[in-house]
Amino acid sequence: MKHFFLAVLLVSGCSKKADKPKTEATPTPKTTEPVAPPPVATPAQKDPVCVDDTNKSMATMTDGSKKLMGCLLAEEYTVKNLACQAKKIARFRPDTGELEECSLTTPTKLGPLLCKTSTAFYKGGAIRRCQIEEDVTVSNVELRKGDWVTLYESGSLKRPELAKASKIGEYSCKGSMNYLYESGKLKKCVLAEDLKNDKEELKAGTAICFDESGARVADCNKLDWKDHL
Repeated sequence: MKHFFLAVLLVSGCSKKADKPKTEATPTPKTTEPVAPPPVATPAQKDPVCVDDTNKSMATMTDGSKKLMGCLLAEEYTVKNLACQAKKIARFRPDTGELEECSLTTPTKLGPLLCKTSTAFYKGGAIRRCQIEEDVTVSNVELRKGDWVTLYESGSLKRPELAKASKIGEYSCKGSMNYLYESGKLKKCVLAEDLKNDKEELKAGTAICFDESGARVADCNKLDWKDHL
């Protein structure tokens, strides 16, 4: 009997050694998606503060609302990094609220021009016209500080108002009524000096005009001027 119990204990011990301990699987760590920061609200553009006088003009829109067209600024007005002078007239596009014209507080580079006084813009913000604050050459025409200059929306020279004679193509031009095509070709020149050649003699101050091909046009009024007003 004693030998029987010893055999049972030996068998029982062997079976316990044969059992392998159970190991639990290591859980896969969960990845956390990065959370984007909340968007920062853009401050609303402040409305210009206007002097309430006869310079203030409003447009009536199709829905009956009134939109500002222009006024004498009561204080400095800044829009899109452009600072407009107080006590000067500013004009706005009533359909979009965009700045159309104002006098800048400091000379500011806009396209090829350094502008300050009565700076005008196209819809969308491209520079249209200003009195320049430095000498510059645009479309191969030398412009001088103090000249009023009008550009096409593309940035090419449209109308140089020349206080002093400047060469446009082969002609010396002067005054406010000089025009170029967007291609850079001369459209109209007011002669700064007498012109004499085998075909003609023209006095200084005479206006000469050309079509887009460069051919002389006898009557300037026959050209299309609707985009040059």
